[in-house]
Amino acid sequence: MSQMQRRGLPHSLSTSIKALGACAMLLTLTGCTELARFIGKADPQPEETVVAEETTTPPVEDRVEGPVEKPKPSKLYEWNGDGRKVSRIVIDTDKQRASFFVGEDEIGWSTVASGLPKHPTPTGQFAVMEKVENKRSNLYGKVVKNGKVVRANAKAGRDPIPAGARFEGAHMPYFMRLTYDGIGLHAGPIPRPGQPASHGCIRLPSTLAPVLFKHVSHGTEVTIVGSGPSYGNYMEKQRVAAARAKREAEQRRIAQAKAAEAAPTLAEATPSAASAAPATSRPRADSRPAQQAAATPTAAAPSQASDAGAPAADPAAAPPASAPASASASAPETSTASAAARDPSPTSDATAAETPPATSVTTAPATAAEIARERVASRRGAGRRART
Repeated sequence: MSQMQRRGLPHSLSTSIKALGACAMLLTLTGCTELARFIGKADPQPEETVVAEETTTPPVEDRVEGPVEKPKPSKLYEWNGDGRKVSRIVIDTDKQRASFFVGEDEIGWSTVASGLPKHPTPTGQFAVMEKVENKRSNLYGKVVKNGKVVRANAKAGRDPIPAGARFEGAHMPYFMRLTYDGIGLHAGPIPRPGQPASHGCIRLPSTLAPVLFKHVSHGTEVTIVGSGPSYGNYMEKQRVAAARAKREAEQRRIAQAKAAEAAPTLAEATPSAASAAPATSRPRADSRPAQQAAATPTAAAPSQASDAGAPAADPAAAPPASAPASASASAPETSTASAAARDPSPTSDATAAETPPATSVTTAPATAAEIARERVASRRGAGRRART
């Protein structure tokens, strides 16, 4: 008999209490387990971003195309190149020596002949700007006449060239330009190894020059050290100058574009001013004939009178022979028809009658009645003057 039955509890109640106790125990155990699991759960790890591996192609070594050439051995140079392009050149003008490198490996050296004290080779940082296999100098050379050398050490523009002679520039084969003023490396004579001999360029042995020319590219770095004048970082200066020139060209282009945009505005304003100008400064077309008509008779009257006077003269209009000299003398003073029109007095009538026929022809044609009246008037005037 259980303890609950001993206490007098009913059997069904005791069963319910047991069931509730079992449930409570189960919940307790479950809660503790979940709590422990929650406490002991590790923080979630961030997902790692998977980056695809970049396929980097190793740089292809810059090599000379075709078979590798090796110059003949000489006391003036040494060459151990294996077909790789030269990456930089170091020239010492004091030692008259050039060294050739591929990366940090020296693959050869050579005796050189740099510029004389009068024409020193500049020092500084340079790069190969141009390659010309067969070049002649346009400044230094010789004067040749009939196949003979007239002057061996000639300079263009300085030394006169005789009639029939010509200037021949010095041969500079395998030329590798370093500056725009003519400094470069090329094959040339080295008369005294270890001593300068050029006009500023770096001469190389004729056997080594073609091999080096083939192993050098545009942009190969060249460093010149020694006691010559310093050009500094020549290539950097050239880059700055090129950038400045490009910037100025861009500014000019922008200015031209702005000017082109402003041009239509000016073109639109110009026609209005041009159309207004003729109206004020140029006379009206219909006023010209009137002005010309007013000015033409006055200017042309004397010539017309002189041309028409002789053939159109009428003997009946001439003054009578008995007219006094004073009457005929007064004719030139009042020889125009306008004067007669202004003064209709008898004296002026007589004077008008004495006017040469040319004037009357230019003013108005005279009828027979008018001629008769003029005769009568002139006779009366002559009679009055005779009585006085």
